Amino acid sequence: MRINSVVGSYLDPLADKVLIGCVALSMVHNHLLHTGLVGLVVFRDVALVSGAVYQRASSLGWQVNTVFQLILVASALLQPEFGTVETQSCITYLSWLVAVTTVGSTFAYGAQHMRKRPGSMTRKH
Repeated sequence: MRINSVVGSYLDPLADKVLIGCVALSMVHNHLLHTGLVGLVVFRDVALVSGAVYQRASSLGWQVNTVFQLILVASALLQPEFGTVETQSCITYLSWLVAVTTVGSTFAYGAQHMRKRPGSMTRKH
């Protein structure tokens, strides 16, 4: 369909990494692949995803809400295969953190917009 989006450009390769990791781990579980090889592949993919999140966060000037959103999406995608009860509670807390920073950033952007509008806050008589 030739549809491109910023979100898709991040989620598509991330989904590929998660798919390969899950399939490879299930193959280890069924003794079809060597644990060391799969560990190497998964470690590399985790390092690549971490580097991509770091690079994206750096390019955004470490805008807090966006960084937390990226971490939340990556964590939630990894949770079904690699997660535990403890990591699920971390995702829950991170979800609340994203909710709070989203609301806060919405108000901050609104306030910034209101200050930039000429004559919106103060009028000369």
